[in-house]
Amino acid sequence: MNAGKSLEAGTEGVVHVALTRENGKNGALRSALNRILEERKDSSGAERVELAELPCIEHAAGPDLDRLERTLASASELSQFEWILITSPESANVFAGAWTRAGKSTTLPKIAAVGDATSRALDSAGVSVGFVPSVALGEKLAEELPLSSSPDGDRASVNRVLYPASARAKKTVEKGLHARGFEVTRWNVYDTVAAKFDDEMKGVASTIEIGSFASPSAVSAWFAEVGSLPAFCACIGKTSAQRCLELGAAQDSVIFPAKPGVDSWATSVMTAVDRYGTPSSS
Repeated sequence: MNAGKSLEAGTEGVVHVALTRENGKNGALRSALNRILEERKDSSGAERVELAELPCIEHAAGPDLDRLERTLASASELSQFEWILITSPESANVFAGAWTRAGKSTTLPKIAAVGDATSRALDSAGVSVGFVPSVALGEKLAEELPLSSSPDGDRASVNRVLYPASARAKKTVEKGLHARGFEVTRWNVYDTVAAKFDDEMKGVASTIEIGSFASPSAVSAWFAEVGSLPAFCACIGKTSAQRCLELGAAQDSVIFPAKPGVDSWATSVMTAVDRYGTPSSS
C-alpha cells in the first residue's frame, strides 16, 4: 500500500481520496488531480485533498493467453480476422506483451481501440490503431466499428473480429457486433482478481470519503474488503458507476463523466470533493 498526500488546495478541511487501480497504474490520475489542485490552490474555501493508493485489483493471465500468443505468431491464423478489438489499457498491455513474445513477425489485422488511453497504450508498444469510436465505451465501439457492406467471398476475414478480453468483461461488445453482422471470436486473455487489504490498508480505507474507481471489479473488491462504499464514488465511466448503485450507493453520491478518460475522471473526483465539502454532505 502506498499512501501519499497531494498538493494542498486550501486551508479548510481535509478530504481523503482513494486511488484504487492496481499497483503502478494510479500515476495518471494522481497527476491529473494534482494539476487541478495546483490551479485551485489559491481558491477561497477550497478543500485540502489527501490521496491514498489502495489498489483493489490485480491482474492474472487468462485461460486463452497462450492461444493468443500462438495466433499472433501465425500469419495464416491472423489472416482469418479483419479486426482485433482492444477495449481497455490493460487489454492493450496484455496484447502488446503477447505480440512481443510472439516475435512481432506477422502483419496484424486492423486494430480498433475503445478510447484514447487504450490507443496510446497500443501506440507506445508500436501497434498502429485504425479505429477509435466517438465515445470511449464498449457499446459505442460495437455500434461504430466499420462494417463491410458487401463482403467479398474470397476474403475469409471480412467482418471477422478477434476480441482478446478480460475474463470478467460483459458480453456487451460481442452482442452488439453480432447484431450488426460481425462474427466475433472472444478469447479471455487476462483476469481481474480482488486484492486483499491488510490491517494498515483497512485503517486507511476507514478514513476515505471519496473513492475513485476504474472498473466494476474494483468497486466490488472495495465493498468486499471494507463492507461499505465511501461517501462519494467517482467513477471513470458508467459501468463502474452502475456497480456502485447495485451495491447500495445513493444516486447523487455516484459521479462519472459522459466521456470516459483520465482527465474527465479527475474532474469527477473533484466534483465529489466539492460536494463532500458542502454542509449537507459533511
